[in-house]
Amino acid sequence: MDEIRSAAIVGTGLIGGSLGLALKKLAGLEHVSGCARTQATLDRAIALGAIDSGHLDCAQAVRGADIVFVATPVSLIIEEVRRIAGSTKPGAIITDAASVKARIVAEADEIVAETRARFVGGHPMAGSELSGVDAASPDMFKNAPYILTPTAATDPDALQSLHNLLGKIGARVFTLNPAAHDRVVGAISHLPHILSASLVNVTAAEKHGFANIFKLAAGGFYDMTRVAGSPAGIWVDICLENGEAIQSLIAQYQDELETFAELLRDGDAEGIRLKLANARAVRQDLPRLKDAEMQLVYELTVIVPNRPKVLSEITLLVADAGINIEDIQIVHSTEADNGMLRLSVLGESEARRVEETLTGHGYTASLERRLK
Repeated sequence: MDEIRSAAIVGTGLIGGSLGLALKKLAGLEHVSGCARTQATLDRAIALGAIDSGHLDCAQAVRGADIVFVATPVSLIIEEVRRIAGSTKPGAIITDAASVKARIVAEADEIVAETRARFVGGHPMAGSELSGVDAASPDMFKNAPYILTPTAATDPDALQSLHNLLGKIGARVFTLNPAAHDRVVGAISHLPHILSASLVNVTAAEKHGFANIFKLAAGGFYDMTRVAGSPAGIWVDICLENGEAIQSLIAQYQDELETFAELLRDGDAEGIRLKLANARAVRQDLPRLKDAEMQLVYELTVIVPNRPKVLSEITLLVADAGINIEDIQIVHSTEADNGMLRLSVLGESEARRVEETLTGHGYTASLERRLK
């Protein structure tokens, strides 16, 4: 596993600034450099302690860094990866912070294949309705999901190093393949934002009937529309980049609304009750509401052949099974034919599913022990 001592942040706004603060204060990195479009932004990031040095030339900012986080708007990610990939030191890790992954990961993999760098797609599912480095916080990623999207081209040591680094800043690291990521995040993040904005617009249209309608809004309205306060420009990029998945999800939502409308037209009280009761049951079963037993960590030992990309294969198999790996440790063997991998998973049932998944694909895997 690579030791990460220094980082570069391309785009020192809310996410980039928060990464810089977290890497310095929580992960203890020795130096964090930054790149931004204006000197004023860099000066502010330095003043706030988010970066140690700032550069308008991103190629200069990344030189010597062990890892580079590209935290620009979605539409600029590939442009920046292309610009910096040839300027990194040998073996440097490049990762992004985009909330849409499939196209970005595919193109970034192609770009770094011709350089000395290694790319791992990433998506911190954290943020704020505010923007800019002044809103940055070192605690933004604590207990927040941070998704990594490895592919067959992903370097296993780079994946493990990034996974461990993110754990140091308090993130709950998940792995998903890029296409699955876009569908899942479309459902739990992108669609809710569109629905939130749509609800505000629908309610605003009712002002002709009651000019002070928003003065009557209670907690439910505020809870459902909070994310509509996020900067519009960021979401334009996201919506266009993940348009196919979002369109499909909107169609499903329209079908659900039409079903509910039919129940209303038919006066079907029991049908309405069942819809609401089902939603309530699902809502109460969200992972953060599960009992304490699910928070126990179990360790699995996996015997793996010493060949390239085996870690990526295993993490993708586990991710496709819908299970998160909390921690990964590679034990390099002196033998020519195999090595050992230790995986930490939350919950006994999840750990046993990992064991079954891997053994079903020919790996030797065993549930060793409960860690806590």
